Amino acid sequence: MTKLTAELVVELRRNWNKFSFEERHKIAELSNMSIVTLRDAATGKTWKHVSEPPVPVTPRKSAKPRAKLNPKLVKQIRRIWPTLTEYGSKKKFLESFKEPISRSTAQDICNGRTWKKVKS
Repeated sequence: MTKLTAELVVELRRNWNKFSFEERHKIAELSNMSIVTLRDAATGKTWKHVSEPPVPVTPRKSAKPRAKLNPKLVKQIRRIWPTLTEYGSKKKFLESFKEPISRSTAQDICNGRTWKKVKS
């Protein structure tokens, strides 16, 4: 079993983005370490004392690519929904989305019952 060393962490950080997904997993397998251990060392979550700058963490794409809503749409709903007064205008607004959403969903978003982590 290979132990993680400062030298290995430096090499990981220098080359992490050059490795494909499969290569990263092969390295983990050959070194008897988990891919999470290697990723955390490369991105600086662990081994913070190593002088080589960590690999920037790239944000993940939506965990649910087919989801009806995303943070951008939630902000739009929070901005526009309160300004709509008539039932018909609210209905048209909800139907204007690629995937129509329900009135209760819009109200839950605006009242902070859902999508709490998205700040307006």
